[in-house]
Amino acid sequence: RDTGIGMTSAQVDRVFLSFEQAEGGTTRRFGGTGLGMAIVQKLITLMGGEVTIDSVLGRGTTVRVSLPITLAPAKNDVLKHETSDQLTKIPQLAGIRLLIADDSAINLQVMQGMLSQTKAHLTMVTNGAEAVEEWKRMRSAGQAADLLILDISMPVLDGVGALVAIRLIEGDGPQVPAIAVTANAMSHQVIEYIMAGFDAHVPKPYRQSALLHAITKLLPAKR
Repeated sequence: RDTGIGMTSAQVDRVFLSFEQAEGGTTRRFGGTGLGMAIVQKLITLMGGEVTIDSVLGRGTTVRVSLPITLAPAKNDVLKHETSDQLTKIPQLAGIRLLIADDSAINLQVMQGMLSQTKAHLTMVTNGAEAVEEWKRMRSAGQAADLLILDISMPVLDGVGALVAIRLIEGDGPQVPAIAVTANAMSHQVIEYIMAGFDAHVPKPYRQSALLHAITKLLPAKR
């Protein structure tokens, strides 16, 4: 419910149509593609629910979503059907240095939460340029990163650019393993990451089991 500009009944009738907006003139104050409510209605319908809109011009709008939801199982039943992530064996990575780059503070917090029990040393930065500089600093200090975890889409320098810069510095010497993390996880995109020098890929949103599997697979000698 909001107390905004509201809509007329004619505008409400158009709100679920693709590429339609309540305010359709070229000088409209509110942007968008006109697809939002059409997508919402389709998703809700697929789930067996419905969405309705009540609106008064100049006073506001109320949108109601109704969905059929089954009751959750009793607590004892939940314990019998734990998810794969809950059953994930946490590897112990004390002494392992992970360099992680992601421009989202929330993603970094999620990553830290998923990896905290491994006892690995986590160094976190917010873009690819910072990742390159931190990798060089750790290397020169004799504390080289054992593994890179790089978001693909970042400001200043993206994950691919950061890894290319690091690989150029490494030259023909040993290469630090690298994991690409991104929501852009179609097969041809994953191939592009591997071709760019990444050793593995973990899709977003993160699953602890997938993240830990990729890490331990790339660090067989240090588990």
